[in-house]
Amino acid sequence: MILIPFFIQAKEIKNHKKITKNHNVYKKTTKKKIKKVSADYEDFDIYKTKAYLVKVNGKVILEKNADEPLPMASLTKIMTALIVLEKIKPEEFLIVSKNAANETGHRVDIKEGEIYKVYDLLKAALISSGNDACYAIAEYTGGTEENFVRMMNKKARELGLKNTHFTNPCGHHDDMHYSTAEDLAKLTEIAMKNEVFRNIVRIKETQIETMDGKRIITLKNTNEMLRKDEDVYGVKTGYTPQAGKCLILKAKKEGKDILVVLLNSKDRWNVAEKILNDINSFAQIDKKIEINN
Repeated sequence: MILIPFFIQAKEIKNHKKITKNHNVYKKTTKKKIKKVSADYEDFDIYKTKAYLVKVNGKVILEKNADEPLPMASLTKIMTALIVLEKIKPEEFLIVSKNAANETGHRVDIKEGEIYKVYDLLKAALISSGNDACYAIAEYTGGTEENFVRMMNKKARELGLKNTHFTNPCGHHDDMHYSTAEDLAKLTEIAMKNEVFRNIVRIKETQIETMDGKRIITLKNTNEMLRKDEDVYGVKTGYTPQAGKCLILKAKKEGKDILVVLLNSKDRWNVAEKILNDINSFAQIDKKIEINN
């Protein structure tokens, strides 16, 4: 496991830009040994996925650069949702602030002064990856964005996510906002134990409305794998130009529980489909790996 020697504590977030002048968090400190399953599957690298990790029934069967710190984009929202669900009741209502309504990036277009259930904005953040909805629930939970980010980093330490650091609740790019495929797999497994989270991330399409019912917003899941494969039941996508196309998915095939994490993949849907279709082949080729049906 690679430990980042210059890991910055939450209280140092304000100084991260100064620090990054002398440090490159994305520079590999050691040469990672890639687990090769078979020469037949070396074509995986044709897809140019920077890092990936695949687990079946809790065991890693395929990985590449799984402990390399990389940008994670909106996969960040998994941690945001986990904290909100631990601290706030989903049936509570909140008033959308000006800051939340003006949040940049991918949005679901909530308006300043509108009132929503926390549960509905959780859906907007996880299903449609709305940064405005994400900011609203983070601000409501932490009081300020800065305080919520402290909560995120504290939770990361509690969970043993040693190569993960947050600077914002939504996944905007920042040199000190990063994680690894290993850490994200662990975070996802924990989040999926929460029934509310688990039920939200499997929704293909739904609607939310303001408390007064005057405005309805349709949410379509950004996770195309939910529509491509009926065995998929979550969890989250992410994208920024720096992070590339990211995906975490959970699936159940032939009694096997599958977790896939892809970071910076140029063809995440096809890579994910190939992994799911070839799960049995991977297990058979690597004789050291036993998959319990």
